[in-house]
Amino acid sequence: MRTRWIAVVAVVGLFGCLFGCEEGSPTTRAAWTRGEREGEQVLAYRPYADFTLEGEMGVSPPIAVSDGVDRVSVIVGTAEPVTVMVRPVGGAWRPLSLFWAYEGYGVHIGRVEGESIQVGLPAGETARVPWLRAVAAHDRTPPFEARTEQPMRAMEPTLEDLVRPRASWSALASRCGAGEEDGALKDRFSIHGTLLPAESAPAGSAGATAVLATQLHQTAGLGFCDIGYHFLVGPDGTVYEGRPIVYESGHAGDLDPAGNIAIGFLGCFDSVACQGAAPPTDAALESGAELLRQLGLDYAIGVDLGTVRGFEGCARPSTECASDLLAAAIPELVARANGGVLPIEGDAGLPPPDAGPGTDAGAPPPPPPPPPPPPPAGACGDAGCDYCASKGACLMSGEGCAWAGDVAGNRCWTAFDPCTSASCWDPTLSIPACTSASKAEDFSSGRYSVHRYAATLPGGAPVTLRLRRTAGTFQPAIIVTDASGRLIYGGDAASLLAGVVVSGAVSGRSGDEASVTLESASPIGIRVHVTGWSVADAGFAASLPTSVRYTLDSSQACMSMPPGPSASESVGSTNSGSLVNGVRVTPHPGYVVADTGRNAYWGTQETIDLIRSGFDAVRAAHPSAQVVQVRDISVQRGGVPPGSWPHSSHESGRDADLTYHLSSCSAASGCPLADAPLSTFDAAATWTLFEHWLRQDAVTYIFVDHALQRPLYEEAMRRGATAAELQRWIQYPRASSVREGIIRHVANHRNHHHVRFRCPADDARCVE
Repeated sequence: MRTRWIAVVAVVGLFGCLFGCEEGSPTTRAAWTRGEREGEQVLAYRPYADFTLEGEMGVSPPIAVSDGVDRVSVIVGTAEPVTVMVRPVGGAWRPLSLFWAYEGYGVHIGRVEGESIQVGLPAGETARVPWLRAVAAHDRTPPFEARTEQPMRAMEPTLEDLVRPRASWSALASRCGAGEEDGALKDRFSIHGTLLPAESAPAGSAGATAVLATQLHQTAGLGFCDIGYHFLVGPDGTVYEGRPIVYESGHAGDLDPAGNIAIGFLGCFDSVACQGAAPPTDAALESGAELLRQLGLDYAIGVDLGTVRGFEGCARPSTECASDLLAAAIPELVARANGGVLPIEGDAGLPPPDAGPGTDAGAPPPPPPPPPPPPPAGACGDAGCDYCASKGACLMSGEGCAWAGDVAGNRCWTAFDPCTSASCWDPTLSIPACTSASKAEDFSSGRYSVHRYAATLPGGAPVTLRLRRTAGTFQPAIIVTDASGRLIYGGDAASLLAGVVVSGAVSGRSGDEASVTLESASPIGIRVHVTGWSVADAGFAASLPTSVRYTLDSSQACMSMPPGPSASESVGSTNSGSLVNGVRVTPHPGYVVADTGRNAYWGTQETIDLIRSGFDAVRAAHPSAQVVQVRDISVQRGGVPPGSWPHSSHESGRDADLTYHLSSCSAASGCPLADAPLSTFDAAATWTLFEHWLRQDAVTYIFVDHALQRPLYEEAMRRGATAAELQRWIQYPRASSVREGIIRHVANHRNHHHVRFRCPADDARCVE
């Protein structure tokens, strides 16, 4: 008879036989590596021949416990009762409590003390434990702490036929809250293995149990608020819903989880650490590819080798990243998601996050640009010194380049990769189309000499990159390549990439600013290397002072399209309607697009244009105004989506919820969805936004709490609004019950305002 115990504690594991392996089994020294959160330690070894026999007890190698670590969790590959022990090295053994067991899994957890511990099994238990893994972790989230469960967001309707919901694997209630919400636009995918033996997660209920075990491991063992992955893929191709996508993933540790969609493949794919490790199955790859394809469409993410990553750049071993066999399968995964074609980075055949109207998400990927022309025969020897040829700087001997900046000791190179010599940090950079953005960073850690930003260069209009020194002493240098390392801009070189035009370059060797303007007909993946010329000229072996700070700005000025009918259409009314060819709201320096978990980023072309132009007006009149949040507009096809929908309108692409301008807000997440105090309410910036729409007669209503209307009324008077305009525009000073004024009171609008735009002139089926 199977027994099932449920509690909110556990850990996940793997590995082959125990120390009862047959004679001649290979032995690998135990390795302790930094895990997914600072302070976590993971016991990773194969097989259990590394255990030593001390009397009647099999004992693991010592486990170093870092400061703050105060518990150990062990998962074993059996639901049958077994005894798992723990002790400080040289101390007395104590049994770990069994908190959960079911269908091939047992989870044991207990407190630890001391700087080094050991895990042990009585020798008689070894035959019943096929695999085991131990984790010691910070107790950042006490296992028994009661937290209010947040309401679950419904999955995208497009995923319902592909993904099994949380209920299918008996998910425990999520403990994620407002502190874990992801305010960034989803713009990339991260691929991981769960470090479970693949054979422990076959089809059916065992696969679901493996997902539940992973949730228990990551909540109790690692202190996560929920399972760390947004989706999980089983060896049989079953896809499971994990952490609600509105929350940041819990897997990233010292890498930025914001904007990531985390996909975990059930299994262990590390050829060193996992006995019998194998690449992901064909069924898992096929389902994973379909998941990537659909998520790419839902979130407007191009699926390519720039957006689908396995954390191969992290400093941790592969067992804590993608694992080598899984990382090697990522190109095939990406190719399958694109119909068998591996796209060049940034051109995945799906619209990038900032794709404009009329983008055909189903169009085949554009052909890759032609390779750069070879240098003149013999000009730089046989190595193909593209950079040197572009500068006319080949040495007379034909054996190298006269440029002082060696790369890995080689002055003659085709693909630029300073990170072979330099210590590189790899953040990402958003270059929004048709607007500007700014990113502030520093070299204060002293660990890195180059910041290498992965980005997508928007097509269709010139993009200017500007690097400005804001503190410290250095000569700012920008070096830009495509994703494969072909040089686009190297300070004074011509572009080596066909189709990209370089102009307006300021090298940065004098002054405190470097800049360059790049123009490409279509979006491409690029790498922007930020460093100092002292580092570049030293062959990227030097370092920058820790006092160095900078801002990296991007701007693209797109030409206005001539007026005419748009492809989008608002059909019906806002509370009983639909949206045809909806346009996704794009980022803007004046706002962030908040992820509410409802994929309600879509509106008519006119709605999106009016939102952007309104914030253009705010930025022009109030340069120091704080960033706000653009929240729900409509789902892509309008109407009421399945699941929880908190609105009585927002159905036809003409309603938008935005948080209020306040005097102080987070630049990253924008002014919060919280009641606006009168003391910090920025009436000037808010009125500029409202007046921009009101004077165009572009809105039918703006719902604002009555308490906030007085400062808006007074601001409008100061700006010269006439009595007739005030009476038509603002409900105040009339009572909140008087149903007059475009700006009027509706309950529950103290923490955000709701704007309803008029029907576009060309939308004959739209109802006001």
